[in-house]
Amino acid sequence: MSSVGAVQLLEKGNVLLQISGFMAFTNQWGGEINAVVWFIGLIMSLYAMFPLLSAICRKNSCLFFLGTLAISATFRYYFIINHIGLRPEDWFPLCRIFEFGLGIYAVQHRLYPKWTYSSRQFYVFAEMSFYIFLVHFPIIYLWKINNLVFLVCTLFLSFGLFKVDSYIQKSIKNVAGESSAQSPASKPT
Repeated sequence: MSSVGAVQLLEKGNVLLQISGFMAFTNQWGGEINAVVWFIGLIMSLYAMFPLLSAICRKNSCLFFLGTLAISATFRYYFIINHIGLRPEDWFPLCRIFEFGLGIYAVQHRLYPKWTYSSRQFYVFAEMSFYIFLVHFPIIYLWKINNLVFLVCTLFLSFGLFKVDSYIQKSIKNVAGESSAQSPASKPT
């Protein structure tokens, strides 16, 4: 991104939208900072709906399953047929409610593999996958220069974000008076 692009970015006042992942909700795909961060906005929106969705699933799983399927299919059909916006079938929460609902259903009915991390290293790499998702796209240009440089930079930045996030979570728990509980990033489950 050029310095002119950075100035325009700040003038637009959309830095928060880009960082939070809600850029797609303004009918602008991605943004200059990280084009794939729309997924974070989608996930945050779905998690905001989680308490209601979870309660409905707990009350009537069959109705929940069929209802989320119908809602998701209806919104996807509507957006695809009418060519509305920039791919809302990808980022609009009601288009993805069925997949999210499947996760809720699977957890409530214990339909998932039950295993624990066998080693600390495996745990750290599994936890880092989210941070790799966040940093890989802004530095993708390094892939064209050298694959190894891209890989090392991605892993280094991801591990740095992982450690910063772990520290923030631990600090929040300490402030909240839960200092006796360890951070999820500090021990395998």
